Amino acid sequence: MDDDNMGDDGGPDLEWECQMFVAASSGERLVERLAAVLGVPHGVVGAGAQPALTYGCVEVEWDNNGYEGTGGGDDFLDWHSLLVCQPRAGASRDEVVADMATILRGVREAGYRAVPSCTYEELLPLP
Repeated sequence: MDDDNMGDDGGPDLEWECQMFVAASSGERLVERLAAVLGVPHGVVGAGAQPALTYGCVEVEWDNNGYEGTGGGDDFLDWHSLLVCQPRAGASRDEVVADMATILRGVREAGYRAVPSCTYEELLPLP
């Protein structure tokens, strides 16, 4: 992988995947409100018909937070929703960081608390 483009093998580069823990009880409502803030359409994907959207170079899919109810030491680990954000193949590092920052701001603007977990979270906006 070079510094400018990711996923040169044709698939997304998992190093740039970002998981976002969100204090939202309904994945469908979360994705609907986020899509409205971002001005993009939303739908469902996969066999489980999970709520999803695409913003810029990032595909965003809702999932249930597997840590919920485990009594983890951090508050956000008990939040119900997880947004799994994957960049498209060939996206530049700058594109991914900029689009993820916009998605994070959008989640917060939609009224939710959110904590990103990724290798570049220090480049994303603080609450």
